[in-house]
Amino acid sequence: MGLRKIQYLDVARGIGIISIVVGHTHSPLRDFVYLYHLPLFFFISGYLFKESYFMQPLELIRKRFTRLYLPYVTYGVIFLFLHNLLIDWHFYLPYIHKYSNSQLWAELVNILTFRSGEQLICAFWFIPTLFLIEVVLSIAGRITLIRLPGSNVNLMLAITFVFYIGGNVLSYNQVELPYYFNVVLTQSFLFFLGFIFRRNEGKIPFNPRLAGVCFLLLIVASFFFQVNLVKNNFYSSEIPYPVAAVLFPLIGLMGIYVVLYVSKWIAQRSKVSPVFEYIGSHTLSILALHFVSFKLISYVIVDNTLLPDWQVGFFPVINSSALIWWIPYTIVGIALPLLINYLKMHTIDKVSALRAG
Repeated sequence: MGLRKIQYLDVARGIGIISIVVGHTHSPLRDFVYLYHLPLFFFISGYLFKESYFMQPLELIRKRFTRLYLPYVTYGVIFLFLHNLLIDWHFYLPYIHKYSNSQLWAELVNILTFRSGEQLICAFWFIPTLFLIEVVLSIAGRITLIRLPGSNVNLMLAITFVFYIGGNVLSYNQVELPYYFNVVLTQSFLFFLGFIFRRNEGKIPFNPRLAGVCFLLLIVASFFFQVNLVKNNFYSSEIPYPVAAVLFPLIGLMGIYVVLYVSKWIAQRSKVSPVFEYIGSHTLSILALHFVSFKLISYVIVDNTLLPDWQVGFFPVINSSALIWWIPYTIVGIALPLLINYLKMHTIDKVSALRAG
């Protein structure tokens, strides 16, 4: 059972990261996948959150330093020192200039303090957000466990719901806190729902009819909502913001339910499951490298349509690209980071073997 859980969660993460890449390609599916892809990752992170972290916040911080902070800094530094070279390669539009030495140092400080401004890894905003969610909830859980032992789960659910309301009130009034803290507040709620789901998973039915209904409702919702979770905004021409903010977690949960149902189904198919599991176990590499991988397709478009070279710098993809181009953008945005990661690990293994020999 434990192994099956890990398998289906890796499949779910695979579906989630594919959805993120699709959403960044100007795909016609953008508004649809934006309804669930990031809520899915917050939910899964909550599912995997250990109850012991409520009693050991420092242990959590130590582990997340290794798993979140160090990769953030590593990729940030790599893209920082490639910045000027990538400008020569037209990876950025002309309004983005090369760094001077003083600007390099300033941006390095930003990276070290979870505030990287590098466009090609802007998807990494998710990492400090997740880091802060886990730290905030770990500390809050520690406090409630000490003061009100035995009632921690219900109290924490109420606290995260208050966080959700507070974050949306701030966003509605255009108050934007640093470090994406508006999102930290709102997504703490879905994160903690993932934690509760793990404790009650056996009580929740997964059936095709309910998954089908949720899927159809998601399609309908995609015609009325546009989500920008970085800004914690839910746009709708038909529905007032406060109502949209209330509906968003419900819509997100419907998307999560569909993905988990599909993931459980795929995990039982030995021929298909390993592909999604492999993708799902390398989400960080894809998150870090899919934007820069898109440039390969942008070069192909420029070469085949006689566009000027500077249009390679359009972010995240070339604005004038034909509708069908989102498909090769997606394929390359997933496959190239996986290839780079494989070559990196293969090189590390060879070096390690040589040292051992």
